Amino acid sequence: VRGEPEQAQRSFQRLVEVLGDHAEPSRLVGARHRVAQIQASQGDLPAAHATLNECMATTEVLPFELTLDIRESLARVLYLLGNFAVAKEQVEQGLLDARGIHRKRKVLLWQILQGLVSSALGEYEAANTTLRDVAAAWRADGDLREIARAYHNLAEVALAQGDHPTARTYLNESRRRKVEANDLWGLVFTDIGLATLSHETGAFAEALATATGATADARERQDKCLIAWALQTAARAAIALDRMDEAAAALGECAALLAITCEQRRIAMALERAALLANARGEHAAAARLLGAAEGIRTAIGSPPTHGEAADREACGAAVREAIGDAAFDGEADAGRLMSQPEALAMVAQLCDDLALSA
Repeated sequence: VRGEPEQAQRSFQRLVEVLGDHAEPSRLVGARHRVAQIQASQGDLPAAHATLNECMATTEVLPFELTLDIRESLARVLYLLGNFAVAKEQVEQGLLDARGIHRKRKVLLWQILQGLVSSALGEYEAANTTLRDVAAAWRADGDLREIARAYHNLAEVALAQGDHPTARTYLNESRRRKVEANDLWGLVFTDIGLATLSHETGAFAEALATATGATADARERQDKCLIAWALQTAARAAIALDRMDEAAAALGECAALLAITCEQRRIAMALERAALLANARGEHAAAARLLGAAEGIRTAIGSPPTHGEAADREACGAAVREAIGDAAFDGEADAGRLMSQPEALAMVAQLCDDLALSA
């Protein structure tokens, strides 16, 4: 609550040790679940995933609602990691369970996850339908904070579809309500959305300023996922403004964070940003390889680029093909598809280091 997640995690881990294996299962697993939630909130997603799997192994002896809470945390982590197929299975089961015990709030939280997974898979019509239902339910309850978050989620779907007027309306409404609710953490998400909107409507300087502010706010939250997202948003705008040293610094730090969080969709986005940077520097073979690596990840997880990301990919790919020819481009892209994620992120880090040294 005081914004000291590392201390909180140490305290809950100590509690797990004190309780030991002979404690009443719900108390021990409840403490482990809190550890996992803190790990996830700080972007330590592989660690959170492992802890939640430990919790799920003992659900047969736990109270039903605790099991449902653990399943929700697991589904969220799977979504962030980009394991959308398994996340979708967890969401479908969680929705059935929540409806079975007639818990309206839990049903709505599961529906939010359902909408987010649908959007990540490019199923925008389904995502919009689900998330609009959620927003209507929160409005009926008068929950200001949840209304604001619902509008933000709808804005993200609109951005993914390239519907900038709708995205702007939802983002402005979301931000206004988050300010009223003093939802400082939620404001970071909305500001990243506003930066993306500014970029995709040609206001690159505004996009960079907003993303830079969001990065500073994300650092205060100590959330690696959020920091990485803000950094790659800033890098995209910096490249458009030909401020390559700033773009390299942001992308280099972003790559280091993504090596920890292992968010596959964000890694694909970062590789595409790095391809833009490589192309701008005249490193066309590297750009083609990075585009191939990003495409390989997207194909594996079933998550297409958004409208704006697709436009960036197409423009970059066309420029690189013109520079080195189709055969060379295809060869490098094929090599990129065979790269592991650590190798691809290391390539981004090296590209950014080289630019920093040349500067």
